[in-house]
Amino acid sequence: MGFGPIEGLRLEVARPSRSEGDQGVFVSENRQEERVVYRVENLTGKAWDVRLLAGVTYAEQDDLEVEVVAEPAPAEVDVDGRRGVMAWRLAVAVGAVAEVSVTERLVWPDGMVLE
Repeated sequence: MGFGPIEGLRLEVARPSRSEGDQGVFVSENRQEERVVYRVENLTGKAWDVRLLAGVTYAEQDDLEVEVVAEPAPAEVDVDGRRGVMAWRLAVAVGAVAEVSVTERLVWPDGMVLE
């Protein structure tokens, strides 16, 4: 049960890289890759156990290939039966920063549009 924000715990979300393009010699396909970094910083005088939830892309069509690589690996996938929701349990010591990196790679056939 949450009782509001904890002053001194900071979450920063950064998207340091995103690329798109075509690939293939005889068969052309489109691709998109994006990396997202979540940083939890503890500025309080107490260590905290933090549960970080993040939504990731998932495919509902056979022609769309989705690969998700997370570092560290999530503690839970499809949290509470919700597709595309991952969870991490992070022990964040006093003055420390915990970081989670998620890279998503999407590939789809040429001639199709990703919306």
